[in-house]
Amino acid sequence: MKRIIVILIASILCFFQNDIQAQQYDCEGEAGNLYVVNARSGLSLRDAPSLLSNKILAVPFGKEITVCTNAPAVPETIEGKDGRWVRAYYRGKTGWMFNGFLEAESPIQVIHTDTWLNGGYPLDKEFLALYASGDNPFDPEFELEEARFHLDTLDSDENDPYIDAQLAGPRQPIFLISGINPTKTTGINGRKYDSKFLFPGETVYFGTDKASYYVYAKGNVLMNKNPDESDPFSMIRNYELHVKQVKGDQIKDELLYRMDLPSWFGNGYEGGVFVEWLGDVDGDGQLDLLLSTTNHEGCWEVSFFLSSKAESGHLFRQVSKYADCEGC
Repeated sequence: MKRIIVILIASILCFFQNDIQAQQYDCEGEAGNLYVVNARSGLSLRDAPSLLSNKILAVPFGKEITVCTNAPAVPETIEGKDGRWVRAYYRGKTGWMFNGFLEAESPIQVIHTDTWLNGGYPLDKEFLALYASGDNPFDPEFELEEARFHLDTLDSDENDPYIDAQLAGPRQPIFLISGINPTKTTGINGRKYDSKFLFPGETVYFGTDKASYYVYAKGNVLMNKNPDESDPFSMIRNYELHVKQVKGDQIKDELLYRMDLPSWFGNGYEGGVFVEWLGDVDGDGQLDLLLSTTNHEGCWEVSFFLSSKAESGHLFRQVSKYADCEGC
C-alpha cells in the first residue's frame, strides 16, 4: 500500500507557475476558501482594497464567494467591524471584498491517494475515504467510509516534524474528502480512471438520473515535419478540456482548462490534463470530477470540482486544489 508523507507546516511549499487556465478562477496553486456574505444589504466586489475604489458588482446576502488564502490581505475597520480586504472571486469576476461581512464555510479538501503530498495536510480534520464497491465493471459503484490512519513520527525536528500517515485497512481508496455532508455513503455512482489523457476528439461519458455528461477534448494537432522523429505529432495547440451537460433539450458546455502541449521524447506530451475520477460524490444527481494537471515532469496539481457548490450558470466549482512536486 502506498503511504502518504505528511509535513506539518502552515502551507504547501512547492508550487509551480504555468499557463493552465481554469474558466472560473485561479488562486495561484489552490482552490481558495468559501465564504458567505452576511451583510443584509449585500457586499460590493471592488477593483482595489478601498471603499473609494470602483464597484465591480454587488454580491447579495447569503451568496457564496471564493477567497484566496495566499493573496495579501489589507486590514481596515469599516462600520465598527475590524477586518481585512481580501482577494475574492464571484461569478467569474475578480476583485476585493471586506471580510468583516463574510462568514467562513467549512473548507472542502480532497486528496488523491496516489500522490505524494508536500505539506498542508491537516491531521485535525476528519476525512471520508472513497472506495470501489461491487464487481460489475459496466456499472461501478463506490462507497464512503471514515478514513483511519496509523501515524508514526519519522523525524522529530523541532521546526518540521515529519509524520508518516499510513491508511489503515487492506483497501486503497481512490481519494479522501473532508468538509462535505453526502446524502448517501453507499451506492455512489462513478467511474475511476488511471490518469486518462483525452486526445482531441476523444470523449468519456457519465450519466446520472438528472443529466448526461460528456467530458471531451479539442485542440489543433500539428504534424511533425521531421521524418526522423518517432512521434508523428509535434504539438497540440490550444488544447482544451470541456464538460458538456445534456438535460432534456438544454445543453451547457463548460471549459475547464486550456493549454499548449508540445511533444517530447517517448511519444508523450509535455503537460496535459488527466481524468482521475468522475461521479456524484455529494449525491445531488450531478457530475463531480477529480482531475490532475501538469506542464512539468516533476510537478502535478490535483483539483476537485464539486457540482453542489457551483455558482449560478456553472456546472461546478473548483473546491480543492494542491500541488504535488517531487524533489522539493
